Amino acid sequence: DFIITSPYPSTQIGEAFVIFGGDHYAMPLNSGYPQAVNVSSTELTLVVNGPESGTIHYVIFPGNNTAAVNYDDILNGIGADASGSFLMNLQNTDVNKVVSALPVNTSFKVYLFLEDSTGNRGEIYSLNNILGIENYLLSEIVIYPNPILTTINVILNVEDATYKLTTINGQILQKGRLISGNNSVDISNLSKGMYFLSINTNVGFVTKKIIKN
Repeated sequence: DFIITSPYPSTQIGEAFVIFGGDHYAMPLNSGYPQAVNVSSTELTLVVNGPESGTIHYVIFPGNNTAAVNYDDILNGIGADASGSFLMNLQNTDVNKVVSALPVNTSFKVYLFLEDSTGNRGEIYSLNNILGIENYLLSEIVIYPNPILTTINVILNVEDATYKLTTINGQILQKGRLISGNNSVDISNLSKGMYFLSINTNVGFVTKKIIKN
């Protein structure tokens, strides 16, 4: 609301107040937010950052959803893969929310908004085609041959990354760094069998099944 007073002293002409009412909205998030990071086939992390604290309400729909989404859709979560809320209780600081147990091998659309401490709602933000991420990484990371005798060759078309090689039970056998370009991982000392090679980049991670002959 805006309050305008008379510029004259009240002893001369009197005192006037004009009050304008109107809708109130939560302040927008900072530029570059929200984000979806650390995206895997069943999990993602939402990152928000803004000048005002409050509660973030979110909903995650399948990537083929074409319907318009409003506040009620986000709050009700009907037909969604996931929905919920979390506190953004730090101002101008990244606040993370991990959303897990998502359907495997699908793409997602995320919608969210901020509700401040007095119940004012901000604009609705959308993040589309999430998890394209894993498919994107699979197109940017070449792993060959497979099956493998002694050496895993990895061509990395993204920035530097880290890797770990694990058994089917999750035991870490090797880990290290990968550079953009050509890389080699020696597995000559491993027994024949199945392993998993996980590569973690700054946009997410991907895991490939490896067969050692």
